[in-house]
Amino acid sequence: MLWKGYGMRRVFLGSFIGMGLTLGIPAVAEEATKPAGRGAVRAPAAARVTHVAFRAVSDQPVAGYQRIAQDSGQVIFVAPRPAWGQGEVLAIESAPTEGQLSLRLTDEALERLATTDVRQVAVFVDNRVTAISNLKIEGEAGFVALTELLPGHAQRLSRVLEIAPAEFGTPTITAVAREAEAQAGSQVIVDVFVNSVMDLRAFQVAVDAMPTAETRRGRIELKELFVETDRPNYVFVNDEAVNSADKKRGRILGAMYDGSIAALDRLYVATFVFGVSQDAQGTFQFQVRNNGDTLLRDADSLPVGFQVGVPATVRVNRPAQVE
Repeated sequence: MLWKGYGMRRVFLGSFIGMGLTLGIPAVAEEATKPAGRGAVRAPAAARVTHVAFRAVSDQPVAGYQRIAQDSGQVIFVAPRPAWGQGEVLAIESAPTEGQLSLRLTDEALERLATTDVRQVAVFVDNRVTAISNLKIEGEAGFVALTELLPGHAQRLSRVLEIAPAEFGTPTITAVAREAEAQAGSQVIVDVFVNSVMDLRAFQVAVDAMPTAETRRGRIELKELFVETDRPNYVFVNDEAVNSADKKRGRILGAMYDGSIAALDRLYVATFVFGVSQDAQGTFQFQVRNNGDTLLRDADSLPVGFQVGVPATVRVNRPAQVE
């Protein structure tokens, strides 16, 4: 388990990032930074937004469930972890009808639900129970139906969930080279940015250097990776956060201690420095590694779906001959 202590405080990233999920980084603390100062100025694109989560619920005590007394006097028992999160809702499957709302979920969320016996869910909006519904899972069709909602709940929940697609777009992670050209034997610096993420608490990113059809010779290798936490457009610039690098596998993570932010515009997350061999020549690309080494997590440590941006392209030239 990866953790770093600051004073009397510890951050258990292993358990925080997910149920048994550790963001793929073994117990390393190769490079870790202290929390960003609260006095820093937050980039305008980072803002706190409505957070929605869906948790299994029962009207009878269940081992491990949390007891909640509602304003109406009803007592319910809810699972400690969400069955799925806001970031796993791809779309509203159909217009809400009185008492029912159908949601299209990610494949990962549907696979997870298929292994459970969840029959009812409580809908949490900003950590408050706002609705309780029966759950109908249509795994092959790719959606779930919230049924037997109270009057008006389907429409209100639909409006909350529709904030994301219209206002945020698709979460994207992009690698951007600082220079379009480089000399053989020099280095290429690549920054990674995220945008259109409505609920972000943690990230892990990796970048690969790849030859192209216009690569003539040579190789490019990762030399350094780090996070410049004092950049004004750093995604967690105004929050207490920790980051750690795994140079062996070329990955770096960052995570907030508490809460989450919305990264609307393009915000910086990490930097990768690549060394260019002396014989390198031609065009190379730098692409975000789109597999389990690149991840986004929301406030509940659930996955946030994302797409990878256009690769960065750098042309490597041979050094000028000195006569």
